[in-house]
Amino acid sequence: MDAKKDYSHVISGYRNELRLNGKATLSAYCRSVGVSISAVHHWMENYGITTKKIKAEMAELAGCDSPFVPLSSEMPVPVRSSSRIELTFPNGVLLSADQYPPQDLLVLLNGYRGGRV
Repeated sequence: MDAKKDYSHVISGYRNELRLNGKATLSAYCRSVGVSISAVHHWMENYGITTKKIKAEMAELAGCDSPFVPLSSEMPVPVRSSSRIELTFPNGVLLSADQYPPQDLLVLLNGYRGGRV
């Protein structure tokens, strides 16, 4: 019977999926990996796990587990503006600029990390 199987790997994979896509659903994830959602739900019930708890944990960790770190310039940055830059962020946002002071780029990147841009 499926209830005796260990589905912790499915829950772990689902947590990783939530890191990439906060709107991911467990049923869609189970379909994508070829696992019965019903069997996973039964297993979760036996261990007191709910998708609501998983999503709450992931939301709590979101600020701590961010791949972005604040950037700063240790050395004095030349005042000269740089020319043409294109950045693609993990969520698909594309940033391009023809000229910008390096300090402004640092402010922009740090603002993006904090969700202010």
